[in-house]
Amino acid sequence: MLAAGYSEGTAATGQKPEDNGQVLAAIEALTARRLRAAAPVALKLIEDLVGDKTIAPRVRLDAAKTLLDRAGYTPPNQAADKAPLSPAEMTAEQLREFIADGERALADRAQVINGEATESQPTTQLTDFLT
Repeated sequence: MLAAGYSEGTAATGQKPEDNGQVLAAIEALTARRLRAAAPVALKLIEDLVGDKTIAPRVRLDAAKTLLDRAGYTPPNQAADKAPLSPAEMTAEQLREFIADGERALADRAQVINGEATESQPTTQLTDFLT
């Protein structure tokens, strides 16, 4: 706590700032204000790194990626961009998994209307033809 700027007396009490909600809120507010003030300086530094041809290309590339990321331009998610396979393109194992996922989803949506709930067993009728 001494390194954080607290007096020896305060540090000796063992009380931490996070123990006091008001102190913690004040620290968070001050930190946010300092970050907002430093942001233009950090942005200028990153811009300088991108434009300085004497800097290692890897550093310049990382700086450019950081700029794009902070501007909201993120690389596309390749997994999300893949179109799902049609059943005709799936292997037998993929079809079994697809059917089991569908049965689980239906079972999760099921509601007991009358009587007691019982654990449902996936039907094997749909998957038998795959073996």
